[in-house]
Amino acid sequence: MLRVLLISLITLLLMACSENSTEPVSDNFSVSFGVERTLLKQNLEGIELSNVKILVRSLKLTTGQDDSNNVKTDPFVVELDLTGSVNTVAVANIPDASYEKIKFEIHKLDSSATPPDPEFMDESGRYSAIVQGTYEGTEFTYKSKKSAKQIIHLDNPVTLEEDGVLNVTLIVNPYDWFNNNGQSLDPSNESNEHKIDNLIKDSFKRGFRDNNRDGLPD
Repeated sequence: MLRVLLISLITLLLMACSENSTEPVSDNFSVSFGVERTLLKQNLEGIELSNVKILVRSLKLTTGQDDSNNVKTDPFVVELDLTGSVNTVAVANIPDASYEKIKFEIHKLDSSATPPDPEFMDESGRYSAIVQGTYEGTEFTYKSKKSAKQIIHLDNPVTLEEDGVLNVTLIVNPYDWFNNNGQSLDPSNESNEHKIDNLIKDSFKRGFRDNNRDGLPD
């Protein structure tokens, strides 16, 4: 009798586990960041960039009707590959729809939050972008304190492929951040800070389907 009761109890537990279990959801969408292949380096005398990082939060994919799907909500750091390769920064599972825009924010975290990279916080403040390089042979580190919302209209609306996988690459040219109508801006000159920050804010303009992640539209 005891054996029968034990078998019945085990059966009930297995049935309950089966009813409460869910099938794993696979991520079908990813976002990558890349640099413009035709960097304006040759037009900026004296500027050499070696490392570029931005702090991003609230990455969303949006339809033409402004329905949004979160791709990544927690703050994260994007480190641009200046050699031309792309970096995949976020993956998510999204519903089948036609998407036209990507929204995110270049964001300086407030004093109560801990940034995912300690370099985005020091005794002088908190930062949304960090650029390292040389200007006329002298090393510099430029740290932007400006937060800015970004809305990138994709080259063409994108939907999931037949295999259910989609990658979108966002392109930026960090040399544009120091390009004032063809004249280079000295990152160490405080009077240039406002111009540089606004150039960073306005530089994210292009995104496209890039399933093979080569930094070029498919």
